[in-house]
Amino acid sequence: PLGYQNYPTYYVDPISGADSKDGSSKIRPFRTIIKALSMPGNKRILCRPAVYSFITGWRGTSTTGNVLLEPWDD
Repeated sequence: PLGYQNYPTYYVDPISGADSKDGSSKIRPFRTIIKALSMPGNKRILCRPAVYSFITGWRGTSTTGNVLLEPWDD
């Protein structure tokens, strides 16, 4: 989407992340995509390479606005 560069960016790392963190930086990533999706408004989510399970789906998340999922690989 246009203007996504201005979206708040959240980081997800299923190995070293924790959903108790704020997800706003590489040193404080969320553990799950579901937690990142629950953040309000437009968002850009950078995910570490991994296998992500969506058995529970995105149900229960409150996705408002646009969501951009991208790989996060330094």
